[in-house]
Amino acid sequence: VDPSAASDLLVAPLAQHASELIAESARWNTTFEELGSLYRSSPINLKRASTEIRGIDAINRFIDTQVGNLRVEMLTAQPYGRRPAVTLAEAEPRDMQALRRGVSIRTIYQHSARQSAATREYVAEVSSLGAEVRTSDEFFKRMLVFDRHTALIPATESHEVAVAIHEK
Repeated sequence: VDPSAASDLLVAPLAQHASELIAESARWNTTFEELGSLYRSSPINLKRASTEIRGIDAINRFIDTQVGNLRVEMLTAQPYGRRPAVTLAEAEPRDMQALRRGVSIRTIYQHSARQSAATREYVAEVSSLGAEVRTSDEFFKRMLVFDRHTALIPATESHEVAVAIHEK
């Protein structure tokens, strides 16, 4: 038997099966991401004192959920000077929507953020709807506080793990 014919008989079904497993794992991943988002925003989870959130995407989904559920205010401390333009572009519509709902947003940046055109544009937009933005020459860590009941802080220097601290 020609080895390439044998290869076709053995490898093709394995490749098909591998493709199906990859597609199935992607579906499971999406399902667990959705469940994680629901879990993190559920009243049962808020009874816990803290929640560890792993991965930039999961952290961003957590922030999106918290901002979407804001009723009163969001307080943020944004250190390290300029924020990436792509990050600000993702945050702006979400923050503008919260401001339009009557939510108060107060943010503090380090003075060096004033050198960033993207940050200045973001600040002009959110300020036009009432957000308060200040700068400081002091060093501080990143923190977001949602309606004074949940605070989100980085748990690692890479910011790929965060801890949400809930008021009990």
